Amino acid sequence: MAALVLTTVIAGRSHAASEDPDAVVETRAALSSGDVLDERPVPRLKLSLEGFSIGTTWGAPVGLTGLHAEVYPLSRPWIFAGVGLTGGVGNAQVDAASASLVYGLLGVSVGVQYPARITPFVEGHLAGGFMGATLDRPITVAGVTVANASGTTWLVTRGLDAGGEFYVLGRSRAYVAVSLGWMRSSWASPDLDPNAVATSSGGLRVVTVTSDSFLWKVGLGI
Repeated sequence: MAALVLTTVIAGRSHAASEDPDAVVETRAALSSGDVLDERPVPRLKLSLEGFSIGTTWGAPVGLTGLHAEVYPLSRPWIFAGVGLTGGVGNAQVDAASASLVYGLLGVSVGVQYPARITPFVEGHLAGGFMGATLDRPITVAGVTVANASGTTWLVTRGLDAGGEFYVLGRSRAYVAVSLGWMRSSWASPDLDPNAVATSSGGLRVVTVTSDSFLWKVGLGI
């Protein structure tokens, strides 16, 4: 009996000694890789600086730049959906006057992504809100003089962008996001075309201006 126990112990030690160290390392690496695959990071919150342009009735587009905060109630390895809030500013030249613009938007987004250390994604978005402008001096259009003018109108945007999220801090899940895309904007503008004709009441008519522009975003998220 003692001989049988001794033989079993020796055989077990021989088996342990015969294990290939490289095989053990590969097995542990495979397990670690599996853990990582099960815990792939997905976006939950993102703060971005973004820029796009709106069309005008006087010819030159106006650039807008703002901060965009987005939270993702739905965020899975392959799809995501978010709710975002944007606020920003712009500046326009109207005749000899300068107009200071502010805007705010509330919107939603839906997209697809490939989860990895560098996560490529494509995102569609729709937002609506307001835009306000203030002129710093009077202007005259179609026989109508506009002095010390300020006003607020609606603004709607929709678009599509594509980019990547770069997870730079490992398991902390913090990432840098960069994307480029297309934005279509619509807003209600007074018709400031020099050839415009005043309305029968002597005022300026209001028209809807829709235009396409380039969209860029740079952000940080978790």
